[in-house]
Amino acid sequence: MNKSFISFLFFFGLVLFAHSFSLGLSDDEAYYWILSRQWSLGSEFHPPMVAWWIKIVTMVFGDLSVRLPAILTSLFLVWVTRFYVLNEGKPDLLKFSHQWIWISLPGLFVGSWMMVPDIPLFFFWGILLLVGRKWIERRSLLLFFVILFSFAGMNLSKFSGVLILPSLIASWFFLSDETQRVRTTFYGGFALFLGLIFSWSIIIYWNSAHEWIALKYQFMGRHAGEISWLRYLRFWGIQIILAGPVLFLFSLKLPVFFLKKKNKGALYLLFLALPPLIVYFLQPLRAEFKLHWTLAAWIPLWILWILENISNRRWFRIQNSFSALVIVFVFLSAHLPILPFFHKAFSDRPWNPLWDVTGDLEGWRELPSHLKSLGYQLDEWGFAGNRYQTASQAGFALREYGVSVWVPRKEGARFDWSIPRIVKDPVFDLTLLKKTLFFGDHRYNAPPSFLKASCESIPSLEVNRGSYRSKTILIWKCLPKLSLDDHS
Repeated sequence: MNKSFISFLFFFGLVLFAHSFSLGLSDDEAYYWILSRQWSLGSEFHPPMVAWWIKIVTMVFGDLSVRLPAILTSLFLVWVTRFYVLNEGKPDLLKFSHQWIWISLPGLFVGSWMMVPDIPLFFFWGILLLVGRKWIERRSLLLFFVILFSFAGMNLSKFSGVLILPSLIASWFFLSDETQRVRTTFYGGFALFLGLIFSWSIIIYWNSAHEWIALKYQFMGRHAGEISWLRYLRFWGIQIILAGPVLFLFSLKLPVFFLKKKNKGALYLLFLALPPLIVYFLQPLRAEFKLHWTLAAWIPLWILWILENISNRRWFRIQNSFSALVIVFVFLSAHLPILPFFHKAFSDRPWNPLWDVTGDLEGWRELPSHLKSLGYQLDEWGFAGNRYQTASQAGFALREYGVSVWVPRKEGARFDWSIPRIVKDPVFDLTLLKKTLFFGDHRYNAPPSFLKASCESIPSLEVNRGSYRSKTILIWKCLPKLSLDDHS
């Protein structure tokens, strides 16, 4: 690596560190931290890899390092992209003037600092990107095992990790030399098969012991819904922002790339992009979507765009400028009242904190000091939330004083949460056994529903950005009203 690229990685790494450590955990990140409190082979929603990573990094560096793997993985993907492009014969990228092309995919960096299951997924994807390409040219025992365990890692990160399997099989078959085509595909496919057996044995073992809860969630409801063209139009509008206008227009030319004779490196990227392109770009027509899912398609297309257009400085400047603008806007919006400012400038309606999702990151760090200022001895109380989101964020904020519980929760969630004796049963019997502080927020504001309890609201924690409300944490104090029989 040359000095200018190392300088770029160091600078952008510092930016990501400063940004991420100045913000609280999102609700999903806090939930994955809850999962990491105990070693497990699965959870209600996802395979276990994200919880394992958080467990390991927090054991070494402490709880505030939850996002460290996300930042390092993002920088790793930048290195993977550069390595791939240089290996395909683009030495011009060694010039300093090209270093900033590595931020030209807005979607990669907008959420690159958040610790979600896609982080380990893309880490193993990055390894397979390089090793799978190498496998076309040369086979070895080392590459065989790297393919095996990287594919297993993808499956243990997210169920969608399996989407890379047809991409690799197809690329090995069609891009290998004719004399080696069968061997390359067979041995590579056998490595993928072993990785599939290894990872899915773990997934099936855990699910079979836990009422198949995660597989039911993924395949029997999460992606089902009615067709909505309005949601689909919203999806495509967001994709233009996440990809950037130049990359988006470039992607419309994909059929031409398949028809034209291209080099192996370009076609390999098209094979990687195709399955997620089909799945994730059709799914929003019938169900809600997460913004980052489509990165599985955009990242290989982004690398392909770099390969094809590095000499076109005009397109490079447009894409890079747009990406930098989006990244700066999103980063600053998490700290400054930018969205309320624009809302006030163009609308007479009162500002609603629900319109700014970054408000989810605020307030919880101040919760312990807020409660202490109200006179509460926190080690004497139990903690609970009305949704897994609020219970998780309260649990992370108050981790020094006890364990938070999601109450009431659906039956399947009992596998993910330790159950301190706050209630008799957090699903079937909500009789309160211990004085408890119960939390909600401006998104999930349902009050407590404990049985045999006296609950009253206490002063909420309100957070403002400038003169605009960004977060409200609702708090109830609940005291048990038990008979002697209730203690049995």
